[in-house]
Order: sequence, then structure tokens, then C-alpha cells
Amino acid sequence: MRAPAQPRGRGARPSDSAASGQATAAPRSTTAVAGRPASARPPAKEARATQKEQGRAARRADREQRRAERQQRREVAAAEKDAQRGRGAQLSERIAERRAAVRRLRWRAIGATIAAIGVLAGLGWVAFASPVLTVHADDVDVSGTSDYVREERVQEIAAMAHDVPLARVDTAALAEEIRALAAVRDVQVRRAWPNGLAVVLEPRVPVATVSDGDRYALLDAEAVVMARRDDPVEGVPEVTVPLQDPATAESLTAVLTVLAALPEDLRADVASAGAETPYQVRLELAGGAEVVWGSAEENALKVEVLQTLRQVEASGYDVSAPRSPITTE
Repeated sequence: MRAPAQPRGRGARPSDSAASGQATAAPRSTTAVAGRPASARPPAKEARATQKEQGRAARRADREQRRAERQQRREVAAAEKDAQRGRGAQLSERIAERRAAVRRLRWRAIGATIAAIGVLAGLGWVAFASPVLTVHADDVDVSGTSDYVREERVQEIAAMAHDVPLARVDTAALAEEIRALAAVRDVQVRRAWPNGLAVVLEPRVPVATVSDGDRYALLDAEAVVMARRDDPVEGVPEVTVPLQDPATAESLTAVLTVLAALPEDLRADVASAGAETPYQVRLELAGGAEVVWGSAEENALKVEVLQTLRQVEASGYDVSAPRSPITTE
């Protein structure tokens, strides 16, 4: 049971009670610390306090270290970002420079192409359309003419190219026109810049004269009629084989082959030639001697033998078998 409260005195004050309480408590406190200084701690507590301080210091040091490491990592990351941004900027600059260089090269190529096209167009106009490079009559050079191919006749044909730009001259057509001349065996037409043409003829060489009606036909080694004359041509043997007779065509070919094989000095000494068959070619020399030639084979050997035999004057020479020639007194 609770003890009954004692009645407060009539003159008592709260402050007095507090003072009395403090006075009562004070002796207890004094008793608790009796025998040692009031500020002293027990050794165990002191050790624990030291350990706590050390732990707190270690944790602070660890936090500081981690904070420093984080700061270092942030600085490294920031430096790497800056470096990356710098490298990216440099790379962007290099890419931009390369693109600009490519554009410049492209424009230069386009400009060079346009300039080349312009130059080619100008050259094409000069070569194909302008009067600067037209063929002049005085610049047409003809070589290889003969008594049967007159230069005047070739120049008349070449007049088709006069005042035509040299690049547009059809040299093949011009050569074909000249080749149509009977006495021309072949021809080459070349451009001679800037205004000329070079016409090189290969004329046919007459080896025989054949009676052809009222006139005489001049034949080359291929039996081509290269010209006609009213009289026999001096220095050209007269052939007694009919000209346009199919039955004697092979004989005529054999005679012409033999005459073409003769050196010029020996052929000029032949007055006439004939053959009843292709294997019976005969020649009559200007001095009246007769040469039995035989077939149109081994002509080079027969020529050599005949020239040797003619060192001795005779009325006839038989070289149809050149390794066993016969001389007739």
C-alpha cells in the first residue's frame, strides 16, 4: 500500500525542496568517487576508448582514401573523355580535310576533263573542218612513175583530195582509183602532214609485145595488158603467141614467165619469143641466134648457162636441159 503523503508545510517552497534534494544527492556522488581523481577512467575503458578512436581514425583514413581514389578515378575519366573529345576533334578535322582534298581532286579532275574535251574538240575542228590542214595540190608527191604511168595522170586522180582536210581524205579509195590504171601494179597513199599526200607507185614492167589487131599490146609478166601502141616498142620482145586465144593461153603464160626471168640486158637482146606448147619456149636473139628454152622451169639456172654459152658465138643454144646444154655452130 502507498504510504500516505505527508502534508506540506505551510511555509515551504519548491526551491527549498530542490535544494534539500541536491544536498541529499551530493553526498552520494562524493562517496562514488572517493579514493581517486574524478577525471580518471578504468584501464579497460581507456583501452576500449583508444580502440574506438583508432577504429574511427582508420575508418576516416579509409574513407579519405576511397574518396581520394574516387576523385582520382573521376579525374582520370574526365581526362580520358577530354582526350577522346580531342582525338575525336582531330579525327573529325582530318576527315574534313580529306573530304575537302577529295572534293578538290574531283573538281580538278572535272576541270582537266573539260579542258581535255575542249582541246580535243578544238583539235578535231582544226583537223576535220578547218581549212588549215587541207590538201594542197603542190604538196601531193608522186613517185614510181614510168613511161607507161604518167605523173600528170596520177595528179589528175589525186585532185579529188584537193582542198579536203587531210584527216578526212579517204586514202584507200584514192589508192583504188590509182590502182585501176592499167600500168600500175600496186600503189600506196599516205598522209604527209600537214597538207600533203605521198603517192608511191609500183608500175608494171612490160616483158612482151603482142600483136592485137592493128595495134600492139604491151604485157607484163602476169599477162596484163598495160598499154597499147601503134608500133612495137623497142627493147621489148615481140611474142608470136596469139593474145586472146584460150587454146594458147598456157603457152603465152610460159613465154611471159621466161621473159620476166631474164635480166634486163638479156631481155633487151631478145627480138621475139614464142611457144607451140608450154614446154617448147623459143627465143630469137637480136643477132639471129635461136635459143631453145624448153619449159618455164629452172629459169635462174638456164639464164646462168645461157650467159656462159654466149661467150662463144653460135647460131643456136639449147638450154632446155641446163645441165647438158647444146651449142649449134
